[in-house]
Amino acid sequence: MIRLHPYTCLVIAAGAVCESFLLSPKGNTLLAFALLAILLTRTSGRNLLWRFSVHIFGVLFFIFLLNSLIYPESSARIGSLAILQKEGVLFAYKISARLLVLLFSQILLFTSAEPHRLIELMMQRGIGQSVGYVFLYAISLLELLRRKLTAVVAAQQSRGLRIGGGVFSRAQALLPILSPVVFSYLKESIHRSMALTLRGVGLRTSYTTLFDEQQPLHERIISIVVLVAVCSSLVLSLLKWAI
Repeated sequence: MIRLHPYTCLVIAAGAVCESFLLSPKGNTLLAFALLAILLTRTSGRNLLWRFSVHIFGVLFFIFLLNSLIYPESSARIGSLAILQKEGVLFAYKISARLLVLLFSQILLFTSAEPHRLIELMMQRGIGQSVGYVFLYAISLLELLRRKLTAVVAAQQSRGLRIGGGVFSRAQALLPILSPVVFSYLKESIHRSMALTLRGVGLRTSYTTLFDEQQPLHERIISIVVLVAVCSSLVLSLLKWAI
């Protein structure tokens, strides 16, 4: 398993996001395969990909189906499949390649960088502790809400709540549960902020840190190569646009 420095993961993810809007669809496809190869070397990345693989393929299939059938201003057809529009398929391929790059880059960041290590190292470089805490808490927002909602739903189901049927019946059953979950999360946020205030977070003093690791030389080179590639793509895109 490859263990990358949090800064390296951050640079690769940010560079991939920038490149997804600068590269051609073929370039985005190659970039997506490169990110996928990195993710497959990590157990957490493989588990997350396997967990959401059905949803990923479902979204991609919907994008291809929707654009290939009802793409506006399209005249060319694909061979014997007269129902499929060529421009729509090409546009769906472009969107899907970019979407995969964005998705894989974020999975790489949150499974390899370990957000708590990343925030700790960023604080060592001068970022404010309050900013780091807000960033870290925002990352865990959806996961905390999901855990609370799962616990509340399980408790209500044990008391006789029925959650089933169509979309509207499920929404009608879950709607009364959402407000207690959101308010409990806000209450927990207030308690955490009070605890941090009591511990002196925000004061202009120096603190010791749990992590004190330096970015290896080869990963620094990788980061520089990624930044140079992004700048080169940006310059080429601007030159093409100017010409």
